[in-house]
Amino acid sequence: KSEGRDIHTDQYIIRRLKSGSIDVEDWSSPRMRERYTQVTGYKFKPTPIETKLQILRKMKTGGVSWSDWESKFLLSIEERLRGGSDLTLKQSDVFTRMRSKHRRESRS
Repeated sequence: KSEGRDIHTDQYIIRRLKSGSIDVEDWSSPRMRERYTQVTGYKFKPTPIETKLQILRKMKTGGVSWSDWESKFLLSIEERLRGGSDLTLKQSDVFTRMRSKHRRESRS
């Protein structure tokens, strides 16, 4: 029963998105973004959090040998980003330094 209501809600919101009464790119519900893409074929620009998760995946598989602390840090920020929260200023600074290290070592 609730699934039927979800489909009705999806269709209603998709109609609103198509009509322009909701800004497509600023809309942040991952489920609805996915549903809208399925229905319309529209490709969303990645959100800042999605972009960081993509970079994080590359960093984890890029052949850089991270210390235990760095590995745990990457796991903790990945969990935070997957939960929908952005990084704190301090986490962002460490992430940027680690990303620079990844770029340097992956070019070598």
